[in-house]
Amino acid sequence: MIVKMVPSKGTGSFGGLADYIRDKEHEGEKVAENYMHMTNCPFGSIEQNIRFIEQHNKLNQRTKSDKNMHLIVSFQEDEKVPSAEVLRQIEEDLLRSIGMEDHYRFSVAHDNTNNFHIHIAVSRICPKTHNRIDPIKSILKLQKAAEEIEERYQLKYDNHIDKNRHHITGKSKGKDSEIHSEVKNLSTWIKEEVLEDLQKVIKDEKATFEDLQKVLAEAKLELKPRGNGVVIAHKSRKLFVKSSSIHRSLSKAQLEKRFGKPLEFKSIDVKPKREFGMPKHDLWEQYKKRSDELRAAKKQLLSEAKQENTQAKEAIKAKYERLIAETKRDLFLTPKAKRNIYQSLFANRKKEYQELSKAYKAKRDEIHKKTNKISYKEFLIQKALEGDSKALAALRKTKVKLEPDEKAILGKTDHKIFITKDPQITKQGLVVYRIGDHGKIIDKSDRLRITIDSNELAIKEMLEMSIAKYGNNLDISGDLAFKQKVLAVTEKYDLKINFKDKTTQEIRDAAKCQK
Repeated sequence: MIVKMVPSKGTGSFGGLADYIRDKEHEGEKVAENYMHMTNCPFGSIEQNIRFIEQHNKLNQRTKSDKNMHLIVSFQEDEKVPSAEVLRQIEEDLLRSIGMEDHYRFSVAHDNTNNFHIHIAVSRICPKTHNRIDPIKSILKLQKAAEEIEERYQLKYDNHIDKNRHHITGKSKGKDSEIHSEVKNLSTWIKEEVLEDLQKVIKDEKATFEDLQKVLAEAKLELKPRGNGVVIAHKSRKLFVKSSSIHRSLSKAQLEKRFGKPLEFKSIDVKPKREFGMPKHDLWEQYKKRSDELRAAKKQLLSEAKQENTQAKEAIKAKYERLIAETKRDLFLTPKAKRNIYQSLFANRKKEYQELSKAYKAKRDEIHKKTNKISYKEFLIQKALEGDSKALAALRKTKVKLEPDEKAILGKTDHKIFITKDPQITKQGLVVYRIGDHGKIIDKSDRLRITIDSNELAIKEMLEMSIAKYGNNLDISGDLAFKQKVLAVTEKYDLKINFKDKTTQEIRDAAKCQK
């Protein structure tokens, strides 16, 4: 279980945050059934309570900081979700850990990804003192509470110490800067782009230390001694990383063991085939261009709307000045009749101004909605849903680890997406296909996994998608029962698949012998 503390969404008001977490913009598509509730609030209606909290927040006029806290409690993939009663107790325990259990809050569960998660909107304004509460060391306190909750309710364990830098605060500094700029940090880039070739050289008994350095030179890198160890350095920029941090086989001791002492370091001049810091595509430039266009369009539309509103106000003003003047000049009206007309004119003028103001606000809101800037990840998701495989690959910077008991069909990394199957894409690049009442098929680039394996038509669909993505040579991961189901479906529907997994082959051969 991971707890994130993220910036409030919406307009900064509690109502804006509440609309966001209940996915009002998409009519609640993301919202899970049977888990939407208010806590510590006086009314039975959600709308009444939201208005109540907004009025409560206005009692503090001193603070200029955000008056709301937005927490996300996320459970591990396919973890059995606790009952609603336990979920509410988990909420209570988390808020108690930071001394905010008595604060007004609104909670909504989402099941639009393969990680069930709860959004909690909490008013930071204390119900008793009306002070804004910002708990000291709230991150560490939530982290500790999450660990205790996992043990108490026997939930899957998460490494909170490593993950909290990114998840619990909502700030993933390194990764966010990588995905926004398309430039990884040097260590990540070497691991993803060069390490595999380096390991091939190390495993080749005939290869020399110079061969290893040639591989690095082709990536505009070189090995250098530094202190008692070795670093991998960029040839033209002041960038380097400890070689052992890339892989233990690249430590000085292991290199000397493999290639002998002393290591002879050379500066090898070859034309680089690849280089750190060079984006692989122009998606970031496309995003910046779109953002600039939206910003310019918003400025222009708001300016035009303001001008139209000013002209309309002037027209109303001129209209009523004329009517008032005409009334004053009318010699046939008694003073009492004129007063009645003035009252009527003033009331009508006020009404027209109010209607104009309302229409102007609605128009501004519509302009903001249409030209609202999206994040780079959201842009990539949009492009991926249009079929852009490069955008999907950009989202998948971090490879999702294959779990030992994961029920999946395995192939080579592929970023194909089936647009006609109405997919959803997460910010981590997981593509989720709903299959009616039979769970989901989740595309993790190098495998397709299924959340419910009790329906043969769902398994058949997963297998057909696997063939389309990876070809006919596939592997299976999962327990024996799952493999038997997959083979049964393969035989029944005569799917031309060659399973390379040894266990699967044995099951298939045994089945043939029984016929």
